Amino acid sequence: MKTVFLTVADSPLTAYWINRVAASARVDAVVTTRKRQKDSRNILVRKFKRDLEYVRASGSFLRVAARLLTVVLSLPLGLPAALLRGLILSDRKVYKLLEIDRSEVSAMQRDLKVIEAGLVNSGETISLLKELKPDIILVAGTDILKPEVIETAGTAIINIHTGITHYYRGVGSTFAAAVEGRFDRLGFTAHLIDPGIDTGTVLFYQEIPAFPEDSYADILARVYRKVPDGYLKALGLAACGELGGIEKQGTGRLVLSTTRFYGDPALDITVMALRLCCRRLLARLRGMLPQGLRVFLLKKSMLRNGPREKESVSPARLLQKEDFSPGSLLCIAPHPDDVLIGALDLVDFWNSQA
Repeated sequence: MKTVFLTVADSPLTAYWINRVAASARVDAVVTTRKRQKDSRNILVRKFKRDLEYVRASGSFLRVAARLLTVVLSLPLGLPAALLRGLILSDRKVYKLLEIDRSEVSAMQRDLKVIEAGLVNSGETISLLKELKPDIILVAGTDILKPEVIETAGTAIINIHTGITHYYRGVGSTFAAAVEGRFDRLGFTAHLIDPGIDTGTVLFYQEIPAFPEDSYADILARVYRKVPDGYLKALGLAACGELGGIEKQGTGRLVLSTTRFYGDPALDITVMALRLCCRRLLARLRGMLPQGLRVFLLKKSMLRNGPREKESVSPARLLQKEDFSPGSLLCIAPHPDDVLIGALDLVDFWNSQA
């Protein structure tokens, strides 16, 4: 069974995955592609222009004045957003936890047959894959594939999505789970690729726990560390001809940004940071409760062993509530109506998973 990795060039993370898969399974070639260059214009400039368009379309003088004030304030708010992203979402922290650096790319190029190509959906890449005639193509970190690329695999083309697809799809799946406070929705999905975004036949899911003391970097590193095991298990299923998949439990929400979920990166990152801090504090408070009080609360159904299923409320909707208070921002959750009990629910759930 001829196996080819299709990945992006100069990525220490994908090289880390490929090196660990190649240590336990045969990898005949690695095709590295270039990412499509994104618009390099400053995001604040684009937001400023969008706001101005909104202002021009508004009819009321008061609405225009209020929106202009928002536009002016949005410029300095971009700096805190950038600082938050650097402090909380830094790839360097994740790489340090995984103990990876640029040497992973060098090791991959030294130990494996690496072939450089153009854009992943270009004619050059398609021709190259047809020449290689792989049975299995393993995808790591590429752009969305066109049908012409998918059809080059003799047996299957497999991806490991760092999220549970019936909850979230797209590159921002782990971020979305953290912003929503759904730390029970972390993990990865092995699936066959189709023309959609993480919508192909699901081979298996792997849930990955998070703990109260975790930072966002800890969560990402734990998910990323398990990805090579997912590729190896998928190869095992392919070798046995067991690629029929399992029953899908639904199609999750599409999240295409690693810094934006509800709509504003500064607010989203702030909410996530507050969630992580509150989880640490509540876990310690939960541990201080006497055993008898815990049993009493459990008997009264005030604590549960898992989070309740309820529709999440976005910051924008929460701000519109008449009873809103600044403290509510600490508790934007799938259950904002009874925050204290909901928070204890989550802490009790994570204690049961430890």
